[in-house]
Amino acid sequence: MTAEYEIAEGLISSVSYGEGFRSLDAERLKDGDRPYSKVRSVEAGARARWLGQRVTATLAAFETWVANELVFEAVTGGLETQNASTRRGLIGSVLVNPVPWLLASSALTVTRATFATQIAGVAHYVPNVPPVVLRVDATIRGAIAEFHGKTVRGRAGVGYTFLGRRHLTDAIQSDANHVVNVGASLRYDHVEIGIDAYNVLGPRYADEAEVYVSNWSLRPGQQPASSATHFTAAPPRTVLGTFSLYF
Repeated sequence: MTAEYEIAEGLISSVSYGEGFRSLDAERLKDGDRPYSKVRSVEAGARARWLGQRVTATLAAFETWVANELVFEAVTGGLETQNASTRRGLIGSVLVNPVPWLLASSALTVTRATFATQIAGVAHYVPNVPPVVLRVDATIRGAIAEFHGKTVRGRAGVGYTFLGRRHLTDAIQSDANHVVNVGASLRYDHVEIGIDAYNVLGPRYADEAEVYVSNWSLRPGQQPASSATHFTAAPPRTVLGTFSLYF
């Protein structure tokens, strides 16, 4: 449910509220538990446009409540339900289309996500939620040549993503990540050839990480059990070629 109000020409304010649900793991439900977790969200912000809608900017504050947060539990080897969680933050974006052949955009999200544990009065950061996410994209496209009376069209783009240090526990955070993707294509008549490269800088970073005890001594008293950070690797540098036919 959304309500908008035009404050002035090119400036619109809006307020939104929504409800939904997230399914829970049926194998871990106790007798009488609900099979879903209710989610409620509210958002308020504004959208502004300048230069004949060639520049659009948005800014909004949001807060989302999840009735039961799911958190990885190493002992059981799966997701365990905890108490309610709250995610609140800001979302801002800018879209620029100064000329027909250029489109650039950027988006920034700042989030603080916490959940209440089964121990009353204790709250923790939701694991693996980046507190800062920045995305910047730029694309150019248009006619670049004429060949046998038909137009050759091209496209080239680059995208950059920054992921802030994610909380793995209240005390341990992951490293920040920088990811760059690029792509280009040429189209002539009904045929298009393209190439897209992901993670072109080639950093090794974690798609997801968890901290839990995973080292035990074979001899009692020799070495206490110790915890470590365990990673699920993000995709490596990947290059894809495409061939498309349009009818």
